[in-house]
Amino acid sequence: MTETKRGGWIRVDPHDYDQPHEIGMGDMADVEVNIFISPFEIPRGVRGYYDQARRRFVIEFKYITREPSEVSAGGPPEVKAVVGKKTGRILGFEIDVDRLQATSVSLRLGAIDQIDQALEAVRSRSSLPRRENSRIASKVLHDRSEELFSAMAST
Repeated sequence: MTETKRGGWIRVDPHDYDQPHEIGMGDMADVEVNIFISPFEIPRGVRGYYDQARRRFVIEFKYITREPSEVSAGGPPEVKAVVGKKTGRILGFEIDVDRLQATSVSLRLGAIDQIDQALEAVRSRSSLPRRENSRIASKVLHDRSEELFSAMAST
């Protein structure tokens, strides 16, 4: 049995992703509301590694709390979103590298599109806080994609 070498966690600074969002109440009202994201919705770390036994590139998010996970239905067949059973938070992704016919260079380019589609499938079934979590997860992936997918170079 081949052992999987998991990549180290890449630290995510929550302050980079916890920007208030203003919501206007329309032309009739003179009210603005600032919404801040719960610290439980913002990942504290992210990592990517190739799981040789399952032949999948795995991306995981680390949050303040842990919870059981499940694979979300919907989205492209090459990428599956892993969500929290209780909260619906984005916990990670499993990317079928063989199905994408990806190499270390093309994975970064092709997988981000597929991940965005998987996120959109999750987002379409989510409440407002979970939509914010998926937006932040997407931003972290885009910001850290080079570091995350560098683990593919060693496979």
